[in-house]
Amino acid sequence: MLRPLLRSRILCVFLVLTACSDENLRVEKSEVMASNEKPSPRKSFTPQPDDPQTTNDESNDQPLGHFGTVTLSVTNQRSGNTYSLDADVEDREIRRIYFTKGGWVNFPACEVEEDMTGECEDEQGRVWTFEGEGE
Repeated sequence: MLRPLLRSRILCVFLVLTACSDENLRVEKSEVMASNEKPSPRKSFTPQPDDPQTTNDESNDQPLGHFGTVTLSVTNQRSGNTYSLDADVEDREIRRIYFTKGGWVNFPACEVEEDMTGECEDEQGRVWTFEGEGE
């Protein structure tokens, strides 16, 4: 009788420790946000069917101008890469940027200049530079 109880307590402690690791916390936060919030479409598009000959899942691709309110030129400071990405912007406050392969990043407090330039930190602590409207 004591043995199953001990085994269940060990399992419980393992699950608690596993759920509290840094990696799992980030995943849980993203999953919660993904389930509670929806992307805001700007215009419709018909997804491409996936081509099994490629490693890319083309059904995830979306053209610029599909999500958000504007398309911005955005640089990820960590990688140094610059992208044209759709964004939800309201009164000079960037709330979210959308990636062309699907997914998005939220900004808790990101106010930019009138010309849509500035630098902000996303919800995961990554720094992004906004360089005005993109192509």
